[in-house]
Amino acid sequence: MKQARIPSAQFIAKLLPKLVKSSFEKKGFVQAEILLEWGKIVGQEMSQKCIPEKLVFPKGKKVEGTLYLNVEISSGLLIEYGAPLIIDKINSYFGYQAVARLKLKQVLYKKDSGPVLSKEVFKDISLTPEELNYLDQIPIDELREALKSYLMQYKRTF
Repeated sequence: MKQARIPSAQFIAKLLPKLVKSSFEKKGFVQAEILLEWGKIVGQEMSQKCIPEKLVFPKGKKVEGTLYLNVEISSGLLIEYGAPLIIDKINSYFGYQAVARLKLKQVLYKKDSGPVLSKEVFKDISLTPEELNYLDQIPIDELREALKSYLMQYKRTF
């Protein structure tokens, strides 16, 4: 007798919200759907510019919470002005006043972007004999290594 085969991708997709819910609740996401459905809630364009970090409710309440968002630096002003629209979209998605305000934290990275560092950052940097001679005169090993590291980083940057 053959067993009915359950498509594994479909099965995992149905289980995922149940599996991650307790983990999200520990991070402040009482409504795990905010994170799981962020692109549907605010739209793809807006979801590329910000991502929810946590949702904090006033003590003893499950309404009028504060949603903390990580926002690209270049999009901070856009998200700030669009905050009422984002709050309306979230509340209409849930059907009640789940979020009353947003707190924005601007971050340097872009969501779903590749590595920020280029190969140029890792180019070989060598110190001049004069610099090495100066560093050798420092009697404390830890201080000498720290200064050497700082000097090499400075040369990479400038």
